[in-house]
Amino acid sequence: ELPDIGEARVVCEVADYSSIRERPSCITLPDVLACLMRICSIEAPVDKARLQLKSRIAEGVCLPSAVLKTLDRGSKGYATHTDIWQLLARSGRHISLEDVSFFVRYAGSVQLPG
Repeated sequence: ELPDIGEARVVCEVADYSSIRERPSCITLPDVLACLMRICSIEAPVDKARLQLKSRIAEGVCLPSAVLKTLDRGSKGYATHTDIWQLLARSGRHISLEDVSFFVRYAGSVQLPG
């Protein structure tokens, strides 16, 4: 278990940088840099996909509304775990409903900056 050192703890857990977990009391600059490199390797494909998505959306379209409209299968005004799971399945992404539910719960608990 890592000591409670704020954001560094979260960063290292996301990056799964095991050597920091093995010796949390002596985190070094190379440890931090390796952890940051791992995070960059995770985020780079996400940033690329974000740019591709933005280039395919017409100017003036509210992206969150467009995403909700795509996800909301029954025009309920909200998307359910099942809506997301079915969309993923139709896209060839066979992910368990349990994993989708976990993601939705996690995403709902994240506070956005600002």
